[in-house]
Amino acid sequence: MKLESKHLYPYGPYDLTVMVPDEDGPCVVEAINKQCIFIDSGCDYTYDQIKLVLHPLSDLTNHAAKVWGYAGAKHDPIHYLLKDINNRYVEVHIWQELLEGHYDVFGLIEKGLAIDINKIKQ
Repeated sequence: MKLESKHLYPYGPYDLTVMVPDEDGPCVVEAINKQCIFIDSGCDYTYDQIKLVLHPLSDLTNHAAKVWGYAGAKHDPIHYLLKDINNRYVEVHIWQELLEGHYDVFGLIEKGLAIDINKIKQ
C-alpha cells in the first residue's frame, strides 16, 4: 500500500505533521496536492518520501475521558468509540475531533505509512 492524497486531505485543516528526509523532527504541512506536500521550510516532497506523524487509536483512552466525558466509566472508553467507528455511523463531530487530534483513523501506522507520535524523540 502507498500513501495517497486521500489519506492526507482529511487531516489537512489540522496542522498535520510529517517526517521528511533531511529534517531533525516533524515538519508542519503547509499544502497538499495530488502529487506532493509542501512543508513549513518551503520544500516539497512526494508521498513516498514522507511519513505522517499520528497518534495510534490506543491513545484515545485519555482523550475520550477528558473530551467526551467517559471519565470513570465502568468499561474502557476506547471500546465504545472503536465499536462505533467499526460498526455504525459515527457522528461528524467525532470524526472531526479524531482528525484534529491526529489520530490514525486509517490504520496507517500498522501499514508503515505513518509514525506513532509517541515514538518520536522530543
